[in-house]
Amino acid sequence: MPDVLPHDIEAEMACLGSIILAGGSWGTDSQYAAEAMTILSGTESFYMPKHQTIYRACAELFTDSDGIDTTLLHAKMKSWGVLNEVGVNYLVEVVESVPTAINAARYARIVEDLHTRRKIIGAADRALRLAEVGDEGTAEAALELMSDACSQINRNNVKTRAQLVRQAALEMIEHRVDPGTPTGFNEIDQFMTLKGGELIILGARPSMGKSALVQNIGEKLASRGHNTLIYTLEQSHRVYANRSLARATKVDSMELERFQPDEHRQQLLNDAVAEADTWPAQLYIEDVDELGIQQWQTGIRYHVRKHGVKVAIVDYIQLMSTPAKIKERHLALGAVARSLLQEAKRLDITVIAASQLRRPQPGAKVKPPDLADLRESGNLEEFANAVWLLHREIYYTKHQSPGYEPCNDYPADLIIAKNKSGPTGVAKLFFQETTTTFKEHTSAEWYGDQLHGGPR
Repeated sequence: MPDVLPHDIEAEMACLGSIILAGGSWGTDSQYAAEAMTILSGTESFYMPKHQTIYRACAELFTDSDGIDTTLLHAKMKSWGVLNEVGVNYLVEVVESVPTAINAARYARIVEDLHTRRKIIGAADRALRLAEVGDEGTAEAALELMSDACSQINRNNVKTRAQLVRQAALEMIEHRVDPGTPTGFNEIDQFMTLKGGELIILGARPSMGKSALVQNIGEKLASRGHNTLIYTLEQSHRVYANRSLARATKVDSMELERFQPDEHRQQLLNDAVAEADTWPAQLYIEDVDELGIQQWQTGIRYHVRKHGVKVAIVDYIQLMSTPAKIKERHLALGAVARSLLQEAKRLDITVIAASQLRRPQPGAKVKPPDLADLRESGNLEEFANAVWLLHREIYYTKHQSPGYEPCNDYPADLIIAKNKSGPTGVAKLFFQETTTTFKEHTSAEWYGDQLHGGPR
């Protein structure tokens, strides 16, 4: 470990001086102090012990709503018996180190970045000393130590109630509350949007179109400027590309694959390629044969860092590799779901995981799925912020529906069965089987006609 760890005394002084200047004003300037204190982890963010003491006093005064000034700081530190250690003259020097509080957050980020670097160096040094021992098992122990240390550094999620309330109030004042990312389907967005740190489970029985739905959502997100990633464990790149072209051209995917396109369809294909090139963001498709927890963690961190991915989709969760040491299948799937949620929170992204539900029993009356069906598929619900359940009644009744044509649009209910951030209910969508396209219609009469196989 180096003799002197990374630090910047001037930045620490500027940060503290800005907080003191801003904290004495309960007008607009107080927001600068609030934002800076939200960025900082705590007293340990500062390298110099006397700076740690000053920040501790500032934080207590700010939380107690007493305001911050040198007189109150003197009194606070005197009551702790540390005023002489800090020094009255030094406190004045700190306050006079900046002319204004406007750059408080900028200084706080510098201080916090250096604090993070010191933690990384400390963790690496401990792992290095452990690895140098050379005993059996030390390599694995060193890797585990580094993994745990990096996890703690990345999280930085221990906040006091005062910090959380302060941050929320600041965001409301500055209109920075994240409304979430629309899915592109108004029917879904009226119930919820996609927010960072959340896991959504999309459950469906076989042949309901869960892969198609997540692909539709991914394409809408990318076309609206949100980089999105799909891990597809079931479909190959080729299958996805064929279905995506079918959606873009509105031509039957089977026809695209089987027949040589005529001049008209060739132009449709060219237009689809040109249109995709105009998207302001990318939809990344990772076709993987195996995806375990470790591969998921490593892969998604790479894509977020390299490509700025905001939404990650896993299709589907039962095909992911589960921890060998967990024998019970439902608990093993729960461990996978927990890892998906952990990365969503750590990286501030939305994760959507498709889940296969059991087929209905032969001869049994088919009912729309509910949370009980999801529980049969694994211990997933407890880790999900929201649960969507896809149901298409026409799939089971099409042979009895006069006038049924797979090229028509038929109702598809997306049941919002669980939603921690809003209401539950049913999003009314439509599905065109030949192009695997989900869409919306506004006419209730149209919905009723299609349910009974009527004309389009």
